[in-house]
Amino acid sequence: MSLQRKALFCLPLLLPAALTFPAAAQDGYTLEQVVVFSRHGLRATLASPSSALGKVTPDAWPQWDTPSSYLTTRGGVLEAYFGHYFSE
Repeated sequence: MSLQRKALFCLPLLLPAALTFPAAAQDGYTLEQVVVFSRHGLRATLASPSSALGKVTPDAWPQWDTPSSYLTTRGGVLEAYFGHYFSE
């Protein structure tokens, strides 16, 4: 994924904060810190055939290539994208 696509992906996350900064700058404030709240990434489900969640439905839960609750390969890639974006 190109840097431009990554930036476009992250833009909706940053846009609300960016809209408030010009007004704050006019009042003599300066930005010192940005806090980003994020979910924990794409993780494998906790459900398994023997778990409580696995027993409440007759349907089978998808099989993951990682252990339960671990970050998936795609989740790791997504976290890397965020890391590269914020380091720029």
